[in-house]
Amino acid sequence: MERLALIAISLLFNSYIFGQVDNNGHKIIQKSLNVIEEYLKNPNSSTSTDRGSVVHFFTELTGIVSQSDGNYFGQTSPTKEDFINWSRWFLLNKESIFWDEEKKKIVLTKYVIPPTTDNTQ
Repeated sequence: MERLALIAISLLFNSYIFGQVDNNGHKIIQKSLNVIEEYLKNPNSSTSTDRGSVVHFFTELTGIVSQSDGNYFGQTSPTKEDFINWSRWFLLNKESIFWDEEKKKIVLTKYVIPPTTDNTQ
């Protein structure tokens, strides 16, 4: 019984410590997903510059290209499918995402490519 309690405490401690060590990368990604989600709920909720930056950020980070149309300002109208695809990517890669303070960028220790939605069928 003592051994089981010790294992449970150890697991809780490790998940707390390692879960708290680095979440800046997670915060940046979640904030960017929130910009897209707000746009999908209310297309007038953020500026096109914000959305364009977020679309570019996710395309570069995930390798998943947005389905939105582009214009002079870039791709500023992310789709519901974009949101789903990038959210899936985040969930699958969350444990591998870290903020590199020296490089000032998000890094991944491994990379999982999720299946994407496809409305062409």
